[in-house]
Amino acid sequence: MMAEGEIQVFLGSNLKFLRLRKSWTQEMLSRFLGIKRSSYKDYELNSVKPSLGCLIKISEIFSVSIDDLIRVDLRLIFDQREAEQHKGSIIETQARTLVVSVDTDGEQNVDWLTPEVYDRYLQEFNRPAFIQELPKIQLPMLEEGTFRAFTLLDHEMSPDLPKGAIFLGKYVKKISDIENFQPYLILHQTYGLICRNILMIPETESMMLFSNFRPSSFNTVPYHEVKEIWAYQAVLRFDASRKAAQFGELLQLILQAKQDFPSL
Repeated sequence: MMAEGEIQVFLGSNLKFLRLRKSWTQEMLSRFLGIKRSSYKDYELNSVKPSLGCLIKISEIFSVSIDDLIRVDLRLIFDQREAEQHKGSIIETQARTLVVSVDTDGEQNVDWLTPEVYDRYLQEFNRPAFIQELPKIQLPMLEEGTFRAFTLLDHEMSPDLPKGAIFLGKYVKKISDIENFQPYLILHQTYGLICRNILMIPETESMMLFSNFRPSSFNTVPYHEVKEIWAYQAVLRFDASRKAAQFGELLQLILQAKQDFPSL
């Protein structure tokens, strides 16, 4: 049986944890509860016990049972739930290593994905053996980071860019690196690979995906549904007669693009 002191420790730490999750100050929460800030402060310090009526209000505000509020370390419960929810998503990228391929000199390749492997990519994007199978491109003078090339399949995948063009993207490591209203190549658990502009909505841990072609048609998706994001760096276009170009020809086109646009 848990001692009263142990219960009080969980109560105080849980109150602080739940309050900070909503980015509330002690003053704000004390107003919701109809008490003085000094009284609420004592709750978090475990120096004063809240009344039953106050506990009921707290339970309703945070949608947590009174029993869990005083007997369970909610930080562990919430951390476990969020880790499971975000497993394999963009939010987890800081904790996992992106799978890449390197050449014989240890230099990182630009892996090239074509439509034939897109269905597999959704399932195997973090499997080394799959990434190793992809065609490779060597690009000089790239800035620091990891890059990948994607052949755009159709209008549904990329409304703003031509079918058959190659999207060169830089891997986005963190949500905070995303710039609003900029184009990205997104790997989504339902939509697969899509090229869209992004507007972040941090209040709901979600992002709005839309195109310049039809800005009124958009999808709002939670962070945890997004597996990878690649920031736009350049787009390479081919004539229909050159779809069978060899990798050497592709490299020449990329080098020419970099000469024409030094900022790429």
